[in-house]
Amino acid sequence: MFIFFSFLLTACGSGASSSMESVTISVPGLETSNYGEHPLQEVDLYNPKNSNGSPLMIWIHGGGWKHGDKQNDSIREETFFKNLVEEHGIAVLNINYRLAEAGRFPNSVQDVEQILSLISVGNCENCKNPILWKRAKEYAINGLMVAGMSAGGYLAVKGSLDFLSKNDQLSIECINNVVGPLDFSRYVNHQSSDFLLYTYLKEYLSDDLSVENIKKINAETTLLKYVDKYKNIKWYLNYSKNDLFVPFDDTIEFTNALTKIGAKWEEVLVEEMVGGGHNMTIETGTKFVVNSAKKCFNK
Repeated sequence: MFIFFSFLLTACGSGASSSMESVTISVPGLETSNYGEHPLQEVDLYNPKNSNGSPLMIWIHGGGWKHGDKQNDSIREETFFKNLVEEHGIAVLNINYRLAEAGRFPNSVQDVEQILSLISVGNCENCKNPILWKRAKEYAINGLMVAGMSAGGYLAVKGSLDFLSKNDQLSIECINNVVGPLDFSRYVNHQSSDFLLYTYLKEYLSDDLSVENIKKINAETTLLKYVDKYKNIKWYLNYSKNDLFVPFDDTIEFTNALTKIGAKWEEVLVEEMVGGGHNMTIETGTKFVVNSAKKCFNK
């Protein structure tokens, strides 16, 4: 199994994260590679000391598609990276992707697809560290889960489903989405300050949010397009009761679709969220990210 995880709005301001920025936790076995020509097309792979039989977790940072970096909030992320790598033998691939200033949708989705594609073949001839992709494929054969938080949660779902619609060379057993938006239409159709995510979507999707263009955007961004083809994926959905960016009921249409096709899914209401109910503390991140990975990989 392979796990892919990410954060959306870390840069939007959680007081909890700002106090951690000066602290660094060392996670062993780190190596880096690019996967494209843009400076943000780069990944870090954390290798377990005893990697025999290790599955792979990919982590996608958040930031509203316009902020963030794989090194953001290093103490929080590396705390559960360290837990996964050292205590549970799960390899972690922590990724960067092109942000909105480098090109709007679907650039970031295509970056996720590109990473999955390189893992599926286990090679990248034009990359700085081709052996990283060979190792990533070996881990993914043992287990693959894709996960992300907020913007990253959306990218985890959308990127995975788009990839699987074109490629059958890689299996994804689980997808974990933490407070990631699942239904863009509710935001672009309601241009209101009540929907704080709207301003981010406008920069990520299009300046033109006319009715006609909204219909086109909905068709391109919908996560329901392929979901009925992948009922064997196990889904983990973690949401906050007091989220000011992505309301809990954003998941209703999606979970109804999962139920209809008989997919296995778990939805957890996370109460320990900060930063407008949309950001995880170290304790919450470790608890929910690690536990979901352990369940997925039967650890």
